Amino acid sequence: MSYLTEFDTLLKSMSEADRNTALENRFAYIYAKANLFMKMKPEIYRKNDFFGQPPAEFDDEDIALMKHGCQQVLEGKGFKQENPFTGLGVGGFYALMRMFHFEPCGRKTLHLHKHDGKKGMLDCITFRHMVDENEVLYFNFCE
Repeated sequence: MSYLTEFDTLLKSMSEADRNTALENRFAYIYAKANLFMKMKPEIYRKNDFFGQPPAEFDDEDIALMKHGCQQVLEGKGFKQENPFTGLGVGGFYALMRMFHFEPCGRKTLHLHKHDGKKGMLDCITFRHMVDENEVLYFNFCE
């Protein structure tokens, strides 16, 4: 199945409101980049990436974290408070979004937040694209 078919299936599984939120937050672009990263070796992805992401100094653990984040993108996570990224930590979340060419420009944190029965904090971070300067809003839960 092609990534466009997979993406279309994922969008169709969402409510209209979620679909609109996803698309407003450049989810199609992020999904395409996550899909490519999952199919390529990191060195090949980096060689073909405009900003050389992910950084060459990333070790196997960092790459595994990026893959974990990309897998969550492919599952439709991150663009809703109720369905945030998990297991990335703050640094991993920033690195993931940087790999998609976004830099943080605003942050709100909900402390003592519960997600899937776990307590932690929920970051709501606005990112700005490094080329076109469009802004997106994504969520990350840290235990």
